[in-house]
Amino acid sequence: MSSEELFKRFVMLLKMWPVDATKQGRCLGEYVRKLFNGSFKNAGLSETNMDVKYWSKVYADLKPIANNEYAMKYPREKA
Repeated sequence: MSSEELFKRFVMLLKMWPVDATKQGRCLGEYVRKLFNGSFKNAGLSETNMDVKYWSKVYADLKPIANNEYAMKYPREKA
């Protein structure tokens, strides 16, 4: 996956992931945005300056969480 394609996919992923204003400083979406922005801002879209393999793995790990796949796969029992 190229860095440009990865950037586009991450932007779409982050659009699906809202920032919770009540959890300021503790929100996973906020943390991922800061980490992502810092990495891409420093490296630009140059594959030589950024770790495409690392960010591809992060994207693959966060996508099921953002799509709520685990909540649907393992529903909680209501007491």
